[in-house]
Amino acid sequence: MGERCFLALDLPGNVLDEVMRIQQELERKKLFFGKCTEKENIHLTLKFLGEIDEDTLKNVKEKLKKIKIKPFTATL
Repeated sequence: MGERCFLALDLPGNVLDEVMRIQQELERKKLFFGKCTEKENIHLTLKFLGEIDEDTLKNVKEKLKKIKIKPFTATL
């Protein structure tokens, strides 16, 4: 059986703090009825890869190591 995988970006601390603040506010106002994400699990998913086997995961990791991306700014 494979592993569920995705490509994601970690968010800066100030953004995580704001996401947590909004989650708490929604819960307090009873506008959110699901399970909130824990701070250490919050990220921005770029691509869900689905369930992939160990060999494919190894191949994906090798290809990702070769990618060079310059820092960028995004607005949420």
